[in-house]
Amino acid sequence: MRILAHGSERKGAWALSTFRHPVRSATIEGHGRMRHTAQGDNAMGTSLDSRLYDRFHPRNTAVVVVDVQNDFCDPTEYPAAASMLPRLQRFVQETRDAGVRLVFTRAVHSDATDSPVWCSRFDARPHRASICRVGSHGADFHPDFRPEAGDMAIVKHRYSAFIGTPLELMLRAQGVQSLVFTGIATNVCVESTARDAFQRDFHVVLVRDCTATTSDDLQQAAEKNIASIFGMVCAADELVEVWSASRAGRAPGETQWLSRR
Repeated sequence: MRILAHGSERKGAWALSTFRHPVRSATIEGHGRMRHTAQGDNAMGTSLDSRLYDRFHPRNTAVVVVDVQNDFCDPTEYPAAASMLPRLQRFVQETRDAGVRLVFTRAVHSDATDSPVWCSRFDARPHRASICRVGSHGADFHPDFRPEAGDMAIVKHRYSAFIGTPLELMLRAQGVQSLVFTGIATNVCVESTARDAFQRDFHVVLVRDCTATTSDDLQQAAEKNIASIFGMVCAADELVEVWSASRAGRAPGETQWLSRR
């Protein structure tokens, strides 16, 4: 038996009768700097909706909330964070509702982990040298983004959450194959962790409306870089729709009736 979804064939135990919703205007970006409508196909004949559906199933996916800490929510340094955080807060709840795992990372710095090279990152911005110091208010999670029971929490000392932490071991132990990236700053800790994830053979998607950095130019550059080389870029609503479709046994953007044969 076959289940047909967006022109691709999938094996399964259900037969589907399908009516499509109108084509949505939202776009998803993937490898090769290509933009797609929700029902459009890329040159290889596979819609990115289908790729999200195939690769980011709730049972083998984790959402990584990168460094949503008091120091990185400073409206002076990160003005875009203020408008992004309410959407991220909703997305975290939608992630919980979908049964998807959550990982919260937190940058903490101290004399025990600082090296001369690492400290040189502040040569051009010495006023930021005191951020996220161990035990400080700035290093603590933003009050709306604290891990809950069952969530993974990672303390890191470099931009990437994979360096010097048990993150990969914890993800493998939970059967996680795909990672969804959110948080701050898009072009620094988020992108660094996403790059390392891809090179460790995790599927990667960046959620554009749940990330923020210091300027629009840097945000767009990070999105373009991820979409070109390291994974996909989408909006939060598209992932929520994919998870909803996955739970309902239908393809994204479709209304279906399921019947046993």
